[in-house]
Amino acid sequence: MSTPKGTKPWNAGTSQGWIDSNGYRVIYVDEGGKRVQRKEHRVVMERELGRKLEPEEAVHHLNGDKSDNRPENLLVVGHGAHTEHHHYGRANTEASKESMATIARQRWEIERLRSINADLLAALELAERTLTSPGMAHTPPLPAEWEVLRPVRAAIAKARGEPDA
Repeated sequence: MSTPKGTKPWNAGTSQGWIDSNGYRVIYVDEGGKRVQRKEHRVVMERELGRKLEPEEAVHHLNGDKSDNRPENLLVVGHGAHTEHHHYGRANTEASKESMATIARQRWEIERLRSINADLLAALELAERTLTSPGMAHTPPLPAEWEVLRPVRAAIAKARGEPDA
């Protein structure tokens, strides 16, 4: 007998998950009201850290046992360092070397863009503070100054992940 749509089955949340083809335990978790499949070791580390893992962060099993997802057996490392650890001393084909070089360039570009975004956010916050400071109230505001505040504030809200202002 199937469970009516919109109701929770009697055994909801009791599953221990399953082992995927790579040997990692996969479990269901609720994210934003949706039930999604996630690798258990990543979920455990996110709960330990109190934040979501970045896509370029890998979770390493210290004892090499993929089924041992105790927090003390897990370590968050950069993807590059994790790959290097597991592939040290192996001979790589030219194609795999090219792929790794491309991925390394993409990671470098992501870090560069994050740095630029942080600098731009700081500059926008300074511009907003300057344009709205009490010192600016003594001079009659120019229409262009006040018009520029709308996209400045929208950009700041977007960078902070806040709803549109």
